[in-house]
Amino acid sequence: MPIAIFKTIGGANEESIELVYDATAGRYQLKTVQTGSGTHYAIGFKIGANEFFQLTTDRKMLPITDAVGDIGSGTFRFNLVRAVTITPGDLNLSDKKTGKELWTINEDEEFIYFRHFKTQKIIMKLDGDGNIYIGGEVRKL
Repeated sequence: MPIAIFKTIGGANEESIELVYDATAGRYQLKTVQTGSGTHYAIGFKIGANEFFQLTTDRKMLPITDAVGDIGSGTFRFNLVRAVTITPGDLNLSDKKTGKELWTINEDEEFIYFRHFKTQKIIMKLDGDGNIYIGGEVRKL
């Protein structure tokens, strides 16, 4: 049975948030219910004293502070992430088994760089004309 944990009444808008416990999954599910045409509000998610993220009315999931928080972990990873546009900062690639970060891919207006993560030495770079610059030798497989 859902528990109404917040409800606003009045005017053209009536909005509530319901919390339902799913015993099979072992977690709570949050459901919003709204009638009317008034103002919608963002929902912030907090555990104890720590607020983690918010869902906004314009369909964005935002961290509370910029560049804080992770999605997934070394042992609980998402299988597939789909997006129309991905705008990362530096892309750090890690060993699938150990999680150790090995390589970094980053860019500026002239090049895309491939760096060794630990030393930050540029291994290879690619310019806008498709020219590849390699720090070592080219060898056959």
